[in-house]
Order: sequence, then C-alpha cells, then structure tokens
Amino acid sequence: MDNQIESEHVVKDRSSLTGKQAAREILLLGTAADLSPDNMKRLSRVLTGTVDWEYLLYLAEYHSVASLIAYNLTQNNLANQVPALYSERLSRIYIDNVHRNMFLSNELLKVLSIFNQNGIDVITLKGTVLGEQLYVNPGLRTTNDIDILVQPEKVPQANTLIQEMGYSESTLPEELDHPFHRVYYKKGKSPFMVELHWDLDDPKLEAVNREEIWRRARHCQFQGGATMVLSPEDTLLYLATNLLTQDGQQLRYLSDITELLRKNPDNLDWDYIIESGQSRGITATTYYALKWTQELLGPPVPESVITALKPSLPRRCFISWLIDQKTLLSPAGWVKVRSEIAVLARSLMMSRTHQTLTVLTKYRGYDKKAIWLRNIAWMPLVFGATLWLNVGKFFSR
Repeated sequence: MDNQIESEHVVKDRSSLTGKQAAREILLLGTAADLSPDNMKRLSRVLTGTVDWEYLLYLAEYHSVASLIAYNLTQNNLANQVPALYSERLSRIYIDNVHRNMFLSNELLKVLSIFNQNGIDVITLKGTVLGEQLYVNPGLRTTNDIDILVQPEKVPQANTLIQEMGYSESTLPEELDHPFHRVYYKKGKSPFMVELHWDLDDPKLEAVNREEIWRRARHCQFQGGATMVLSPEDTLLYLATNLLTQDGQQLRYLSDITELLRKNPDNLDWDYIIESGQSRGITATTYYALKWTQELLGPPVPESVITALKPSLPRRCFISWLIDQKTLLSPAGWVKVRSEIAVLARSLMMSRTHQTLTVLTKYRGYDKKAIWLRNIAWMPLVFGATLWLNVGKFFSR
C-alpha cells in the first residue's frame, strides 16, 4: 500500500513538472505577433499533452503578455485544443485589453491635442503607439499607462496642462523625488495614469544625449492624431534599459525587441547602438536584452553585435548565476527575493562603478537610513537565496 501511494505521488509530481514545462513552452511559442507555421504546428502538438493552465496564465500575467498569448490561442484555429474554461478566460483577457487600450489611446489623443495646441512637442514612449507600430493590432500589447517625453524647459507648462485635464500629481515620496519623470492620476470609471518624462533615465545612472534623441525622433500618425516616437535604435536601447527595472514584464520587453528586429531586419544602425551603449555605460544591459531575445524568441541578431557588446567573463558568470533563462521565465515565488535579485543583476550590468553604486543605493527604495549597512548585509543574503534557488532547480531536474 505504501509503495502504491509513493508511486502515485511520483506520477503526480512528474505530471505537474510536465504541465509546467508545457506551459513555459506555450508561453514562448505564443509570444509572437505573427505565428510562423512551424510554431503553429509545435503549439498544436504541445496542446495535446498535459498543460498546467493556471501556471500558464500566471506566467503570462506576470510577464504582461497575457493578451498576446490569449489572441494566439483563441484566434489561430487552436481554440478547440484549449479547455472551454480557459478558452473563455483567455478570450476575456484579450477583449478586456482591447477595451483598455482603446480608452488609453483616446486619452492619449486628448493629451497630444492639448499639448500640440500649446506648442509642446511630445515623444510618445511605449504604450499603445508602440503596440500599433510593432504589432499592427495594438490589442496584442498590454499597456497600463501613458508615457510621454517633453523637453525639460516645457515641464512646468506641461504640468499645468495635465492638471487642467483633471489629473492630480502623485504624492508618493518615491514619485515626487523621481529624477526623470512625474506621475499623475485621474480617477473615474476608467482611471488613467500619465508619466511625464523629461529624460529617458536617471542622469546619475546614464547620460542620455537628449539632443540626439530628439534629433533622431520620427514623426508618425496615430489614430488620426500626430505624435513623435523614438528612432528604432533608441527604442531598442530604451526597452533594454527597462528590462530589469520592474518585477515582471521581462517577456513583454523581449517581445517588443523581437518585433522591432523583425520590422527592421536590414536598416538598424548597429554602430549607433553599440556606440550609444558604450557611451552610456549600458553595453551589458543591451547585450543581455539582445541575447535573451534571440535565445528565447528567435529573431536573428548579428553575431558581430553580440560580440561587441559582450561583457567580461567574470561579469557574465555572476549575472548568469543570478538570472538564467529559467529564472527569467518562471521566477521564484518570493516577490521580495526575486526583486532584490533583479536589482543586483541590474547593478552588475552597469559598466561603471558609479552606475553600479547608484543602482544599489537609489533603486532599492528611498529610505536613506543606514543604506550602506543594509547593502553590506543584503548582498550576501541575496547570493545565499540565489544559491538555494539554483540548488533547488538542480534537484528538480
């Protein structure tokens, strides 16, 4: 009897592992704006096996690609292979995202119109504009807020206009003291959040050449309105620097980079990307963004670019120890630990010592008390937690 119970547990554990493995494979295969015939066939085969659907939805939500996964599983002759319960949930996820993006787009158009009437040039960052640029169908990209970039001298005027539109500036300490943007909220049936940027990153962390960014920006039409967007090269660098700034969403940024590479197969200025990465001290950050994108989602990246951006061997070993592909896709359940690991990994991706120190001190919270003492105690704990997670992954195999 004991042997039978033990065998049942082993079968159940193997089934659980198989279901999670299938979920991760579906996640990667389905994170594409346009499924290739080969990916369609592979998805169809995987769907015939054991799939941990709850785990798949958790991963898709965590990485902010739920709408993209939902669309690909319900709109590509695969719906009959998805259990009815989950097919309905996936359809609702996609429809809700389409509606949310419609509201955001309409609100963005109002902001752009008012700024244009008052002579303020705007570069739209990420959001539904990027969704329309890269995915054609903006409903495929999950978007939660409106990000816009204006010239620093226009910030006071822009601040006034946004508040006249019914927005209130955030009073959270970490947002009031933010080095490169302000945050505004509007309550209502469909609450909105606007981030007003005057720079792309913390000037203490990387010196972005604002004049060059604006010179290279491109004009584009968006749903009957007009705006400006970053050049493809600056978009790639911006997405790369955002990759580890938040808990989750990594696959969404890798998906954005994938679609950008596919939309610009032969006309990206790789020399500019390499030189900008070096001058801004983000070569390792750009390297990992391109490396993970290529390995996980498949778009080609010139080997010469990967070689030019590749960090030193010791740095690669430390970063790989902290974050490998599996950790990136399916992080540990401890939210605080995984966010701390991401901060440490991000600090190691910085090229210059002052950048590493800035990440370690400023981007672990705004409580300045005993910051160095906390850092000294904190880093061994993060390495210990990472060791524990790696040992667990080894035995789980």
